[in-house]
Amino acid sequence: MLNVWASWCVPCREEMPAFQSVYSQARGKVGFLGVDFLDEEGAARRLVADTGVTYPLAGDPKGTEVLELGVTALPTTLFFSADGVLRGLRFGELDADGLRAAIRRYLGQELP
Repeated sequence: MLNVWASWCVPCREEMPAFQSVYSQARGKVGFLGVDFLDEEGAARRLVADTGVTYPLAGDPKGTEVLELGVTALPTTLFFSADGVLRGLRFGELDADGLRAAIRRYLGQELP
């Protein structure tokens, strides 16, 4: 699961605690990666500290990598199979229940 976010994106800020909660339940079943898009590193670090996010994060300060994935809005969450095939894409904010439902739908993983 790859989540594209930025510190200046209000819905991104709001969904991060839910993603952290689901990440805690999904360890060993679903890989998580958050990608910070077109952002200032200091602002991104402050948001991560404020939200308590511990899942792996990467930055795309120029936006080149994220745009190649077809991301046109934030937040966007992409769901990839273990062999790298894109199985699903969700634009917009997800709460914990919505994220678990998307993981079940696109990746076939049941989470508590």
